[in-house]
Amino acid sequence: MATLTFTSPTAAAAFVLVDLLAEHCHADTTRRLDGSWEVQVALDNARRSTVPASLAAAAEWLDLCGLSQTSVTLDGDTYLLPASTGTAPASNEPVPSEGHAA
Repeated sequence: MATLTFTSPTAAAAFVLVDLLAEHCHADTTRRLDGSWEVQVALDNARRSTVPASLAAAAEWLDLCGLSQTSVTLDGDTYLLPASTGTAPASNEPVPSEGHAA
């Protein structure tokens, strides 16, 4: 099963992300052995817009919770999603990171 996974430092922050994602998709949470949390979005049979909408929700979540970044795992690869610096493009389109196409 394909999933999009975000790492959260606390349960409270994880549930804030789940609330933000609820508009676009269903998300589950799992507590990790190190005390952090994972928020997983199932991608099988998901709409094409699920990944970009989830990344946009995660960017909003980082700002709301005052977090500097989160780890995002997609297709077996892990990326760092940094918090907005206030200079993000005024678009809902994902911005590709170096070395990875959107």
